[in-house]
Amino acid sequence: MRIPKYYKESFEMLVPKLYDFIFNISLFGKAKKIRLKALRQIPKNSKRIIDLATGTGELAILTKELFPKSDIVGIDLSYGMLKRAKKKAKNKKLNISFLRRNIEDTEFSSNKFDVVMIGFALHEIPEEPRARIIKEAYRLLKKNKVLVIMELNKPKNIVFRNLFRLYLRIFEPDYNRANKFLDYDLERELKKRKFKYIRTSYHYLHSVKIIMCKK
Repeated sequence: MRIPKYYKESFEMLVPKLYDFIFNISLFGKAKKIRLKALRQIPKNSKRIIDLATGTGELAILTKELFPKSDIVGIDLSYGMLKRAKKKAKNKKLNISFLRRNIEDTEFSSNKFDVVMIGFALHEIPEEPRARIIKEAYRLLKKNKVLVIMELNKPKNIVFRNLFRLYLRIFEPDYNRANKFLDYDLERELKKRKFKYIRTSYHYLHSVKIIMCKK
């Protein structure tokens, strides 16, 4: 398995222990609520669901709780993140497959999943591999099935926007990448990769967006 150059060794050490706490603060204590908003985009009859860059597994676990009969897979490069994800799922007695895979090339067969999810991962990734991940998501999906993305967004209010950029400079390992992402047209990239029926909703003063589209 190829390890991308942008992958940070910090994701094997301190980050897994602090990730859930810092992430919840960054979403104003609304991390679970925003995940639930995203999961409402998923058709109830979805049988196979994959969470790309699953991290500590919070989204995958919540998905399994809401879709107990579905097969849920979470993939990530970090041993540390996956270790915490597996422990959480075990404590809740949930059967979820957590695997170490590169989300640019997951090695799964094409047209395999009813839903692909990507939660707050794309802003951590440079533009070229980001495009490859979107292409891979398209390949993994069955026809007319759903991609759901949760991501950072540039707030409309100029004061809050500047505060948000300052936050990224402090808390994001590569602040230039995260700040540049706020000006990145993700919807345009999805259209370029042949996704259709693209719908975007904005939350928390436009600092977060949820995108739903279909193959």
